[in-house]
Amino acid sequence: MRKPKGYWTIEKVGELAINCVSRTEFFEKYNAAYSWAQKRNLLDVVCAHMKNKNRKIDRYIYVFEFNDKHVYIGLTWNYNKRIYSHLKHKKKKNSAVYKHIKKTKLLPKFKLLTKEKIDEKIAAKLETMFIKTYRKNGWVILNKTKGGQLGGNNRKWDDKKIKKEALKYQTKKEFKEKASGAYQAALRYNLIDEVCSHMFNKKKPPFYWTEEKLIEETKKYNRKSELKKHSQYVYHRLRELKYLNK
Repeated sequence: MRKPKGYWTIEKVGELAINCVSRTEFFEKYNAAYSWAQKRNLLDVVCAHMKNKNRKIDRYIYVFEFNDKHVYIGLTWNYNKRIYSHLKHKKKKNSAVYKHIKKTKLLPKFKLLTKEKIDEKIAAKLETMFIKTYRKNGWVILNKTKGGQLGGNNRKWDDKKIKKEALKYQTKKEFKEKASGAYQAALRYNLIDEVCSHMFNKKKPPFYWTEEKLIEETKKYNRKSELKKHSQYVYHRLRELKYLNK
């Protein structure tokens, strides 16, 4: 049924959004609430707790095909940037694609082999599969490696380490000042909203940390000291509400 004018408020919309794990689920279950938030540019606010499924560490698989049956297959989270690095960047001389262009004077055709970003581990396996398929079909592979290599995969700050570090802080400002490496990694891999979802944020809807959510958070730990160390905002909020001993 159509809701009367003025029915929707950020609190009502937020209470529905909090039950969803993705914007797609929110849209499908509560279309009217979703549309209300979208028209007012409030989706980022009411969906702040949701996981971002389009992270930079997920990958497209792309290909450069030459008319002389030479091909280069690769992985990237940003294919426009990858085209630039192969063809126009000042360091392009290290690119196998650029070297073949210079050698043959041929320009390659760029194509995406996956229409959407996919999980990096799956993408690595598929890249190897595509290389084998092209080779079987008579193409000369320009790749220097056999495929399945994830650039930057052995990074200092992986998802688990970033999340663990972020839990030590109450605000993004404190996170940035005391753990700049983890903070920058969270930005780089588009994880900042996910790993900071527990933090106090004036822009975060007041309904986010309900009594139930606060108590649920404590179940992750065996001691008060652990809660205070890893989820300081929840610790102090429970103390303010006089729920800490409970």
